Amino acid sequence: MLLREAHLGEYETLKGNEKYEYIIDAVEFQSRSKLGKGVSQFESLLEQFDLSGKVDDDLRRHILELQQVRHVLVHRNGIVDKRLLQACPWIVPGVGKTVFIDHEIYEMYYDAVLKYAFEIGDRAFTKLYKPKQESDIS
Repeated sequence: MLLREAHLGEYETLKGNEKYEYIIDAVEFQSRSKLGKGVSQFESLLEQFDLSGKVDDDLRRHILELQQVRHVLVHRNGIVDKRLLQACPWIVPGVGKTVFIDHEIYEMYYDAVLKYAFEIGDRAFTKLYKPKQESDIS
């Protein structure tokens, strides 16, 4: 059950987009045990809406790296930690070194996010607008 009775009153007080965000948060909370890192965490959430799918290995790697580097930039002031190197052992700087994002890496992250966003959009479009086959109709 997505919304438990104890939280129904809270949900009813929300307006517009707040209701959508509340539902997404509830689904995310319920599927938290399935969450992984990188694309896996998004696919786990998308699965709840029958929108999960196959993701190219390079795209998975780039999204994971972006997520982990972002964490280091925001929470560690750009200083590489063991957690980053465990998640992304291909990262060159060692523990204690500073992460540097040049234009080429920025473009790689940007392209990965765009490609993944388009992939999700394509899945949603296909799910909503793909004509039903006669064999699908019962």
